[in-house]
Amino acid sequence: MGFFNRRQQTPQRRPRRSLLFFLILVVAVLKLLGSPVQKPFDHQKPFPGLPPPPVFYPPDVETDWLPPAQNYQFNGYRVGGNGTFLDLGDRRTHLPESLLIRFFPEELVVASCLTQPPPPTPPSNQPVNKPLPIREDWPGFFGAPWIARSNGNLFALLHVYAPRNAALPVAAPQFQIYPSYSGQQTTPAFSAWEQAIFLRGSKAVLYRVFMDGPVRCLDLVVKNGDNSGTGHLYYLKHHHYYEMDTTFQIQP
Repeated sequence: MGFFNRRQQTPQRRPRRSLLFFLILVVAVLKLLGSPVQKPFDHQKPFPGLPPPPVFYPPDVETDWLPPAQNYQFNGYRVGGNGTFLDLGDRRTHLPESLLIRFFPEELVVASCLTQPPPPTPPSNQPVNKPLPIREDWPGFFGAPWIARSNGNLFALLHVYAPRNAALPVAAPQFQIYPSYSGQQTTPAFSAWEQAIFLRGSKAVLYRVFMDGPVRCLDLVVKNGDNSGTGHLYYLKHHHYYEMDTTFQIQP
């Protein structure tokens, strides 16, 4: 009879709440350890109010040696601050670091090219475009031209290269403007080899071109995997900055 009076013992489960609280505590402590050191071109998101003035090409100084932008019908809008801030996602794009984006984000929000001085001028005007194997170029940036049309004008970026290896330099592209393009013009009104930099994010990449011409600089933002991107062109007109946004499409 004692067999039926014996109570069955059920195994005790470990408390899950304590484990959950412990994990939350670990995450909170890691977040409070300190923010990472700010890296080059790492800018905070735009804040309410008037942003600081741009440091690249001050708007109160007109450069007489540059072709004036008022000779072109760009039809942009006047820039009130530093231009468009660019959200490229997270700065970590490779495994295993990219697995930490959800819990420890390092947002890559970049201010416009108006806020960044151009890189040092190369020793010669003619850039060295040493082609890399196609597998070593970033997708979409393997030398094919990028074309945009806006307000009757045609903008062309030629020899657009960007290496996968971030330590390698970015070859200088050729920027051309065909005003009032009808399909018959074969000679651009403006053409020059310019300097460029390339930034990578988890959502998009930035191909930034610095120019000595009617356009001061260009920020081409391309979402990862896309064949088109948004180009933010900045130009100086009557001592004020203007921004014109257009779509650049890679040509096959």
